[in-house]
Amino acid sequence: MDFIRQINWLDIIIVLFLLRIGIVALKTGLPSELFKILGIIAAIYLSFQYYPKLSGYILGQGVFKKLDPDLVQFFSFVALAICGYIFFVFIRLFTCRFFKTEAAPDLSKWGGLVLGMVRGALLISLVLFIFAFSNIIYLRKSVKNSYSGKYFFALAPAAYRSLWRGVFSKIDSGGRFNRSIASYERSVGL
Repeated sequence: MDFIRQINWLDIIIVLFLLRIGIVALKTGLPSELFKILGIIAAIYLSFQYYPKLSGYILGQGVFKKLDPDLVQFFSFVALAICGYIFFVFIRLFTCRFFKTEAAPDLSKWGGLVLGMVRGALLISLVLFIFAFSNIIYLRKSVKNSYSGKYFFALAPAAYRSLWRGVFSKIDSGGRFNRSIASYERSVGL
């Protein structure tokens, strides 16, 4: 019965969202889902790594100096996530327009479903992180009190850490890992 008491509106939306992504992934198949998951991975890395730099740049401009820094950080995070995803949307559209390759139908269908579920989990995690990143206490508490939210929430920061340690720390020797992510994880209780 404790399980039922922990379910909130966020859990219901997460289940519906995963069902929808699963159905779409089955229909669109592996090639389409491959670009979509790359878009989510790019969105996670760009937003987590570069939002402090973008918000610092914006706040350094004369007209924007009086804006609330938390609000600028929030919109910088969201804008970078959207840009990372849209970049791969355009690559997918361009590639699908000129190349018509299809894996074996069953492999494409079930491979698309697997990638779709991973993409869905990462996307849910990114959205939950955006909720925790916002200054809206209700959204933060909803993530913290959600039965599944706290599990999904941890995926995007873990993906960012893995991307940094496994790939980008070796490529970008002058770059730094964004440690401020941990404060948002603590705000949800992780």
